[in-house]
Amino acid sequence: MPRRVRCQEHGYVSRPTYEYVGRPSRLGNPFAIGMKVAGRRGLLTCEEAVMLFAWRVWEHPSLLADIRAQRGKDIGCFCGLRQRCHGDVILELANAAVS
Repeated sequence: MPRRVRCQEHGYVSRPTYEYVGRPSRLGNPFAIGMKVAGRRGLLTCEEAVMLFAWRVWEHPSLLADIRAQRGKDIGCFCGLRQRCHGDVILELANAAVS
């Protein structure tokens, strides 16, 4: 079962054991926790950053195609494993049943 792993080393590259999906990769989330977003009061929470990434995927079909290419692969980022991150969205979409 594909899973999200936490990158421990420095450098933003994929390894044989996982595909890197953090910033600045093509699949990195442009919405960061604590970011100020136009038209919104306050700073983004973790949940909001993940939600905005999910919306972004549906607005960019080429991004969805890149995500689907990750089917069956582990993915890596620097987010803690106990909190939800955009990597979880990538895993869900990449490994969803295709109709």
